Amino acid sequence: MNVKAMIPLVAATSLGLVAAVAGWKMTQTPTGAPIAATSTKVVMVKDDVAPGAELTMDLLTLGSIPLAKAPLGAFTSIDQVAGRVPATTLAKGQPVFENFLAAADAGKGLAALVPSGMRAVSIEVNEYSGVGNLLAPGCRVDVVATFPVEQGMGVMTRTICQNLKVSAVGQRLSPIADKDADPDAKAPKSVTLLATPAEAQLIELACAASHPRLVLRSNRDEAKPAVAGVTLAELRGATGSPTMPLAVQAPATRPADTATVAAAPAPIPTRSVRIIRGGAESVVTFELRPMDGAVTRLPVEP
Repeated sequence: MNVKAMIPLVAATSLGLVAAVAGWKMTQTPTGAPIAATSTKVVMVKDDVAPGAELTMDLLTLGSIPLAKAPLGAFTSIDQVAGRVPATTLAKGQPVFENFLAAADAGKGLAALVPSGMRAVSIEVNEYSGVGNLLAPGCRVDVVATFPVEQGMGVMTRTICQNLKVSAVGQRLSPIADKDADPDAKAPKSVTLLATPAEAQLIELACAASHPRLVLRSNRDEAKPAVAGVTLAELRGATGSPTMPLAVQAPATRPADTATVAAAPAPIPTRSVRIIRGGAESVVTFELRPMDGAVTRLPVEP
């Protein structure tokens, strides 16, 4: 065989073997070299947790998530979270973030959910004043009250507070219904609202003077328009001040008359009630006097 022809063949074979060995070594992990991490451990909740509930050790666990999807601010140790209180509802398997928790010294229960400078005030409600028992924590409502106007000359309805957050319905702090709750349980009789100190005073005064009603609004509606109250006289279509009785026009005077004739006072409204006793029928008429709330009984008609 020609030696000169063999030299290139041997050289090519040698170079190929060297390249193959080098490539194989590059794909192998050297013994004792650290393996790049592809996942990480973060603190998660084992079950749904309502706002204000303490995160105990039995409610927390460490779960693996891809390193590339690891959220910023997640906790990596259960000891960092145990004893804290969530400010919002945590769903089962959800990682725990600092932004989801109340301040470490905020306390527990509803107290942990009251922002600085705000107050939690509860009002009594029924099916009608509580929007048909359809309210849930997190809703936004206005408070409307009806009360007598000055001098007892009628009543007025006005919006006393706007855009208040419902913090609790009864003792429920989470918008997620409790799966263990009794379906036959009675509807809650109270709603707790987050208000400023001034708004809390208005609500307390309205509760003492009337029966406030909650009006549901959209959570996307942040406007607080100026809303004038409405009186009973305006509801009936009357114009002018509702506290002044309508006067009767005086008859026209003769040309020779120079004296001014005063307007006659408005007639006092009355209301009649038909009474039947032992087959005898009678009618009792009452005078309605709104000035002092007195009711005068007139003689019985036969």
